[in-house]
Amino acid sequence: MIKYMTNPNLNLLWVNTKDLSGFVLTAINQDVYINLDLYSVIIEELIVFCNKERGQDDIIQHFKKHFKLEKDDIFYILELLVEKKLILSSEFKIFSNGWVKNYNVKYSDYSKTDTLLKDKEKMRSYLDEESSPPIIESYDGRKINLPLYPTESLLEKAFSIEEEMKEKGFSKKEFYNFLYYGFGAVKEAKFFDLMPVLLKFYPSNGARHVFELYIIAANISDLSKGLYHYNCLEHQLTYLGKIPEGCADINMILITSIFDRMQWRYRNSWNYRDILLEMGHLEAHLKLVSKVYNIKLEKCEKLPTFKVNEKSFLEEEIILAYKY
Repeated sequence: MIKYMTNPNLNLLWVNTKDLSGFVLTAINQDVYINLDLYSVIIEELIVFCNKERGQDDIIQHFKKHFKLEKDDIFYILELLVEKKLILSSEFKIFSNGWVKNYNVKYSDYSKTDTLLKDKEKMRSYLDEESSPPIIESYDGRKINLPLYPTESLLEKAFSIEEEMKEKGFSKKEFYNFLYYGFGAVKEAKFFDLMPVLLKFYPSNGARHVFELYIIAANISDLSKGLYHYNCLEHQLTYLGKIPEGCADINMILITSIFDRMQWRYRNSWNYRDILLEMGHLEAHLKLVSKVYNIKLEKCEKLPTFKVNEKSFLEEEIILAYKY
């Protein structure tokens, strides 16, 4: 019996009614216009209903019950979605860990030399057109070189320390080490011997490292109140100015995303998925390192927006903010 399942390699962002004769399904790696004399809710329901493996009888019963559709109409819509590869039919294999191998999607096998060489040539052609984005942001302003203090094994300490933070708070020594081991760069390297990349303590797909870190210092010893940018390669703070208007007079960490870094090398819309994966890596890593250095991070539900050096953060977009 034929089975159907929504293509897991498509991340549906929204379904937008265009007019009574059709609508646009916007997915992360393609936009598909479907010309149907139906409202979008029917196809949206089909995509959601098939989020796990479904048989033909399951689909027919569901849509007869909820939409009073005839069998031929149901299969007309279903086969159209299969044709557009938004829904897969019997051409997928579900593994025990829940991952799906979709035989309709081409994958690059980077264990093969020819794949690497093709990738390198593609990168070279991009560089012939323009320079790659800077691997870190740089600002004019007063520079503060931070000390780096010896520390014991972070991994061992992170998993052995008690959940409750000590009440004494943290020292500047602990805070500076937190910045380095939480967000600092281990070293600068070369990608395909063509362009610089950073290697950090947390992973990034293709070593693209799209995030920048800013701090608002309200009461840190030896640091003037204000907004700072953290240079992860130099382990250095740059003073950018007073605490921005509208921000509370409290210590904050702001994480921004430079989208151009993520999409410059690999020019497809899967990059937005990679940003979310990298954000998850960073969040988990900061949580562990903050425990080691006795820093209580409190995630902010509402993200601030303001300008630094006349540059709007919307160009970078603040994606994470913590009080500390």
